[in-house]
Amino acid sequence: MLLTLVLVTLITFCCEAAFLLTMTPNIKFGNEFQKNVSLECRYWGNDAVSSIRHVSRITILKEVTSQEGALVANVNNETKWVVAPFLSPSVFVSGNASTLLDTFLRLTWPVVTFDLFEKYICKVNGFDSANNVVTERSPEFVAAESNLTVSDILALMVIERQEERSYCDRKIAEANVSSLSRVVEEVESNKREVTQLTQNISGLYHHPMLQFWPEGSYAILMPESGCPLEVAANWTKGYRRFHTESEGTNHNNVSEHSHLMKPVMQKIGTDHFFFQHFCVMIDSPGHPWPNGSYCISRRGGSCPPGFSSGSIEIDGEDTNGGSRTDGSLPDGVYKTSDTTMFYCCRSDGSPDDLVELPTLRPFYLYRYNGTCQDVVGMSVTDEEMIMDSEDFSNTDKYSNAFHPDGQVNNIIIYLCYYSKV
Repeated sequence: MLLTLVLVTLITFCCEAAFLLTMTPNIKFGNEFQKNVSLECRYWGNDAVSSIRHVSRITILKEVTSQEGALVANVNNETKWVVAPFLSPSVFVSGNASTLLDTFLRLTWPVVTFDLFEKYICKVNGFDSANNVVTERSPEFVAAESNLTVSDILALMVIERQEERSYCDRKIAEANVSSLSRVVEEVESNKREVTQLTQNISGLYHHPMLQFWPEGSYAILMPESGCPLEVAANWTKGYRRFHTESEGTNHNNVSEHSHLMKPVMQKIGTDHFFFQHFCVMIDSPGHPWPNGSYCISRRGGSCPPGFSSGSIEIDGEDTNGGSRTDGSLPDGVYKTSDTTMFYCCRSDGSPDDLVELPTLRPFYLYRYNGTCQDVVGMSVTDEEMIMDSEDFSNTDKYSNAFHPDGQVNNIIIYLCYYSKV
């Protein structure tokens, strides 16, 4: 069976941009690797789109491991090339930096490899008509396999294993000797190549773009960097706007260096609002959630295996209502004033024991039982959010013990923010 995975390009336009990254042709993986795939940055708009009239340098960067904006390659108007160490020597680099229409930078991979799947951006430096220095950036370009499943990866590993076996069989046939010792000697002489093939297969599991979030349906708070990026499933987004105490003094607050998605706190006239933004997973194909001590938001009416369900009732401002929802949300009862939020919590492991979760982007978990869970490859920061609930006859309450650390009657929820070490 031929396993084919088609590469899709995800481009986010935050504004009208004069330069654009494109990749041709579409990338396919199977028992024969796609060849001669090019990533190119080039001007694509009208003259009015860009203020640059003469280009001095064009650069392609990508996010790798713990760095953002690591240099891939660039060219300046003196045609001096700079290539980062992680770019394979086999990659062909071409380009030009002069007029707007003649400027381009192209990288061509003779054979596609997994290190191609990264997030790229193009940066162009030059001068406008008044000879002022100008810098423009392309939209982000993310290369990721589409609809990749665990079965797809296992099938690809089977193909790789078959290639290993074919390689060894071919080497034995090429030896054309009658002595078993000669055959063993021939195989041993090529052991390094076989080992490299094995390492490539093992590396499939650890490539950031192939990391899966754990199984089931659930939600997590959205950090300012956005929802997790993965190839196995799509995250959906939404928010709850809470109408908090607005008749008396309002005490809404977050940690000094909060990483929550903005806006968090908002005032409209005399009304105070608090936002919680969510990343919602409908059904992840990943492995079971690891043992530990932490909470997530519930989705789909029940918790993933190993968690217990609980809730917090939040008494919103009684006057004028004003609470609202938008997009995809975790389980809850969402009224114009009051809100009930459902959670999934577990404490079947020590928070000091490292657990494995995807590390491609930062994320939040809720703190449970006093200590944030340690995660492999991530540093953790304690944060909090405070929502000033109704002052008069407050009805905040927990349904049971399975809820994030914090308090009611002026809601406090303690958070754990994870970012790459």
